[in-house]
Amino acid sequence: MKNLIRIGEFAKLNNMSIQTLRYYESIDLLHPYYINPETNYRYYHLLQSPIIDSIQFLKSCNLSLDDIKHLLNEETPDEKIHETLALNLDALKEQQKKIQQQINITETFLNNNMIYQKNREIQSFEYQSFPTRYLYTYTIDTNIYDLSSMEYESYLRQFKQSLATHHLPNLQFSHVGSIIKQTDLLQDNLYSNTFFVFCSADLKHLPNVVTLKSSEFAIDYCQSFDEEKKMFHTFKHKVTTSHRRINGDYLCEVVREMPHTSKLERNMFIRIQIPVSQ
Repeated sequence: MKNLIRIGEFAKLNNMSIQTLRYYESIDLLHPYYINPETNYRYYHLLQSPIIDSIQFLKSCNLSLDDIKHLLNEETPDEKIHETLALNLDALKEQQKKIQQQINITETFLNNNMIYQKNREIQSFEYQSFPTRYLYTYTIDTNIYDLSSMEYESYLRQFKQSLATHHLPNLQFSHVGSIIKQTDLLQDNLYSNTFFVFCSADLKHLPNVVTLKSSEFAIDYCQSFDEEKKMFHTFKHKVTTSHRRINGDYLCEVVREMPHTSKLERNMFIRIQIPVSQ
């Protein structure tokens, strides 16, 4: 019985619970060194501690207990160990990518909510510089501004399916916008057949991703598409009379949307923007 340690003390020495040790025994991962046949007390050898160290280390690498059991209970070739850890590393990187997407969208939401709080009462015309951005676009066969609410939602569902076809996340779909081409804008033509959502730079290789170069933008805000329609001509007039030159397409971006669950209507806060130069 020399060097044998009762299960409670062994668990304490290794910063783990008795329940965990019993579970390891039940799945044939690690058995007690000795079980007293009369008392059924379980004893572990101090030299089993390195096994616990390895289990805890491999768990920190996100390996399953089943994988750990195969690695530790068999004469596992080095190639198999490398393959198992390499596959696990790929899975961890994929998780990291998803977590980073969630961080990015949360930061965007917080920023947009601050924009909403600042401008919801006093929607003010201003100029603001933006870095290069990327738009994942979706073109339809009619003018977005002529759509009824039902038609608008139907086309948005098609856009959402397009995202799924390209295995893109729905993370930003509550911030869908529309684009009016510069040629239509200059002719005071309220016409758009293109939806967009902002996307990351790693998607810029896709054929329907448009690069929006860094620029100064004229900015204004409104709370509905009907309000935007009324503002369209006055917004453009403000730009052209402030000694700025229109430099690109008009963007309507939904920066915040929180619809009420009991209402069949959108609750939007919209930022309209036109790239300009002196």
